[in-house]
Amino acid sequence: KNDKPVAKLAACSSLESYLRQKDTNDRAQNELKLPQKKGPKNKRKNRLIPREFIQLQDTVLSKPYHKVQIAEIIGDSKIIANITLESGDMEQCTIQLADIAGYIDGL
Repeated sequence: KNDKPVAKLAACSSLESYLRQKDTNDRAQNELKLPQKKGPKNKRKNRLIPREFIQLQDTVLSKPYHKVQIAEIIGDSKIIANITLESGDMEQCTIQLADIAGYIDGL
């Protein structure tokens, strides 16, 4: 039974492709600088780092989630995130920078 949405399949495929490439190149970033920020000055972020917890835009996931943690930074605009769903299940997928709540002003 395959009930995964097409977008999720594409994200997983992209993640698998990246992980194979990373194994070949053996390289990962440890910080992602953010080009724009919004929100109260004391809450603004100008970088993301692995193991940091983040919030996603409401439309990113089709399931309710409990928390999202950055696992790895894979480029100038993508991360791999570990997602804990409200059901307790864990998922890992790629997330675009624009899908992180409060971090960027619409690109």
